[in-house]
Amino acid sequence: MESAPPEGPTEFAEGSAAPPSGPLANRLADKRWNWRSDAYAELEREFRVPDAAESLFNEHADIIKKIVADVHPTAQERALETATAFFLFAPIATCKGVGASAIKNVADKSLGGRPGAKAKSQDTLLAIIECEMANEVVDAMIARFQAKLPKLVVAAIQVLRAALMSFGPKVISSKTVIKAIIPLFEHGDPGVRTEVSGIVVDFYRWAGAAIKTHIENLRSAQLTELEKSFEGITPGEVPITRWLRSQKPDPASAAAAATSKPVLSALDFVDAVNVLAKLPKNWPAVVLEKEKWTERKELLDALVSAASVPKIAPDNYSEVEQISLPSQYFL
Repeated sequence: MESAPPEGPTEFAEGSAAPPSGPLANRLADKRWNWRSDAYAELEREFRVPDAAESLFNEHADIIKKIVADVHPTAQERALETATAFFLFAPIATCKGVGASAIKNVADKSLGGRPGAKAKSQDTLLAIIECEMANEVVDAMIARFQAKLPKLVVAAIQVLRAALMSFGPKVISSKTVIKAIIPLFEHGDPGVRTEVSGIVVDFYRWAGAAIKTHIENLRSAQLTELEKSFEGITPGEVPITRWLRSQKPDPASAAAAATSKPVLSALDFVDAVNVLAKLPKNWPAVVLEKEKWTERKELLDALVSAASVPKIAPDNYSEVEQISLPSQYFL
């Protein structure tokens, strides 16, 4: 959940140095954590001013990817709030320029931290997804599945769950996530296994029976537990609550968009296959050049085999589709 903007400057302990002063740029990099924290809060307020100038975001883009890795826990949480505001309101091009570095620093430095930092990290990552960077966030979270600390694996799965339930399965690549998540059913940490079961149930909310082909090889006890979790759920009844910037509905259609409930099919969990890549180069011409019908048949059999897949990737198949073989070719 997005954090509320800070209402005022950071409070300072009794007996501490004077309140922060001086240029904002200097305070953002100050050695004193409370000065940095105060500067982060000030910058967030500037980001949230309606119609803030594009130059404000461009000027501070580089600092955003750095402050999320602040080593002081309290300052780090403030920094994450500032980063969230940045990614919610900065121009798309500016967000993308620093997004990859910010994702990495959030995942490495704050996602597995204290509860407050963990929650605010999730807010920041969801804001980055809005900036048309869903795949980058998904890939970074999947990479953390190999982390030695179970709490980081748990946090990464929780980000994916929040993203899935907010943006829907058309934004969060279903086949990518489900492929990566299934092996974690054998993870040694029970907290990880609980989150894995949870995200599979979340997928069931969108896909229903289409998810079951991907869990059929689990142990019987795991399948039984999941089937119990599926009970009472009507697939396809989940509304989308957040959108990519390019998808955001205008206010007049926002109510209708909020009731949009995309449903997955089994094909959404399958990789598309490029049939042409599996055929000999210049396949149509090669077929027509063959004199023996047995050779032509072998090539046609190769086409049938390559195309016998659940999902074919888009490409220019016009020559394959338009090939016309006179009947005498097979005599």
